[in-house]
Amino acid sequence: MKFQIPFYQDNLQNNNLNNTYPATIDQDNHVLGIHLGNTNCYSAISKWNIPFMISNSENQIGTPSYVSLLNDGNLLIGQPAKNQIKINHLSTFCGAKRFIGIKFDDPIIQKNSEKLPQNIVRGQNGDVCFSANSQIFTRQQVCSKIISQFQQIAGFNFKFAIISLPDYFNEQQRSLFFESANSNYTGLKIKRLIKQSTAVCLSYFDAYNFNTKKIAVCHLGGYTFSISILNYEDGIYDIVSTQSDIFSGGEEINNLLSEYIIKQFISQKGINITKCNDFIQNVNDAAEKAKCELSYSDETSISIEYLSHGNQETRHFNCSISRLQFEDICEDFLKNTIRLSEKCLMDSGYPKHQIDKVILTGGSTRIPLVEKFVTEYFGKQIYKNSILPVLPDEDKAKGAASLGQLLCSGGSNKLFFSPLNLGIELFGWISVFDD
Repeated sequence: MKFQIPFYQDNLQNNNLNNTYPATIDQDNHVLGIHLGNTNCYSAISKWNIPFMISNSENQIGTPSYVSLLNDGNLLIGQPAKNQIKINHLSTFCGAKRFIGIKFDDPIIQKNSEKLPQNIVRGQNGDVCFSANSQIFTRQQVCSKIISQFQQIAGFNFKFAIISLPDYFNEQQRSLFFESANSNYTGLKIKRLIKQSTAVCLSYFDAYNFNTKKIAVCHLGGYTFSISILNYEDGIYDIVSTQSDIFSGGEEINNLLSEYIIKQFISQKGINITKCNDFIQNVNDAAEKAKCELSYSDETSISIEYLSHGNQETRHFNCSISRLQFEDICEDFLKNTIRLSEKCLMDSGYPKHQIDKVILTGGSTRIPLVEKFVTEYFGKQIYKNSILPVLPDEDKAKGAASLGQLLCSGGSNKLFFSPLNLGIELFGWISVFDD
């Protein structure tokens, strides 16, 4: 998907633009912009040519992409589902989107089988599916249940939505994703699917002023790493090449940190209680918290409760970890993302020095070592909006919302799945192409 977005300087006089959306919305003439991430999902709407993020009932911008099946057959979605991990981990699902269109016997699945959740099974048709309480859930079913919550999150009965999806999705994966998102269960009609790197570019208010020809968009999310090279010419963004790894994301960094914490625990306490699910989940929670804190602090403390003496006494394990230690733990993992970047550049046919701008997206790109590696590899500073900062969690939802406003202003309602060489005139100076 490629196109150019206009920019309106006057609208930046509003000082409350980033996280609050207008109180009055005509839902018939507005389109939800949705990013369904593997770990968290986000939604936005655009008004006055400015995208606004939508907070959920917990006043959080992001909602966990979790679904949990209770023993009584009811489903929990979002944060309540994520809260079930400690007591109901075998019936709680996340990361479903990355498995869409992939067979259980696919080499990428078998190669990383030890990283799969315990509730992943082979479906009747050979697909990757989730199992809980003797029930089987497809990836699309899990995704549709998460998408169904967006109207409730927004507080309005929006009819239409535009959803971002990975650049590396092929036509079959896009079709499966579209069917799940556009089902009666979600209550939304999907006007268009937009590729993530295109949405990222659209989220920058000065995207219209990119005096560039070639852009690298690097994404490091909860479960996946991907990089795309885009070519900009005559008002059109063209995705030239893309590479991805659906088992390389922030969760893998959490796992590396968890292993470090467990080693420290065994060394300090002399006991091994790693088969206790509650303890392991406490370690995982502590690892994720430490990862976030070390993204802006030089050191952080870790404190974990555990039971001992026949589960009769609650004790505490405490340790600290510095950013230097953290970077040493995840350095080899992050170097793998550079190897994928090299392959993506090779596929594009462009040498590094021809890349004009590099953009980071995805929550895990907040880790300073990520920016350091990418900056050193491309030999240039990461591009950041100089007028209004765009957060790496929110950019894809904002970009989708910006496209939604353009379509509501009179643009084409044609779906993303059009012939690869078909250009769609939206209105006047805007053209959209499938890549």
